[in-house]
Amino acid sequence: QAAKMLSLETVLENAANNQLEIINLKDGQLLGYAQTAVQVKGAAGTQLQLWVNGTQVSEKRIGKRAILPDLQVAGLDFIGVDLAVGKNSIEVRQVDMMGNVRDSKQVNVIVPDQMDKLLLESAKVQPQANGRDYFNVTMKIVDRNGTLVSTRTP
Repeated sequence: QAAKMLSLETVLENAANNQLEIINLKDGQLLGYAQTAVQVKGAAGTQLQLWVNGTQVSEKRIGKRAILPDLQVAGLDFIGVDLAVGKNSIEVRQVDMMGNVRDSKQVNVIVPDQMDKLLLESAKVQPQANGRDYFNVTMKIVDRNGTLVSTRTP
């Protein structure tokens, strides 16, 4: 599934605090593509940095910035963040004016490779050969690592 984009302003208005958080991705989430959007929030007045697999994402990827002064909360939309096939570590760091990391949050997401095979699983209950019962089969499309492929296939 693609990362769901939320209204950054609405998220900040409904925020209970200004704690550092990756808003639109969950740990272990399966993404459909090797590129995603990442939304983060944290304390206003600090620098929010995004890191993917140990490499800092350029600020050129920031599509939107929002600040809610009443709660001292800030948010960023990073657009078109490149990921690798397989497991990806996405980390947001909150850095103070002196360059010290004050807080960090991390999620791991999975990006499937190209379709490799079809897995067929038959139902646990075997049907009767009476002309009326159905034989149910579940088909899964997986990559070479056994990860479900959730995008459209050719």
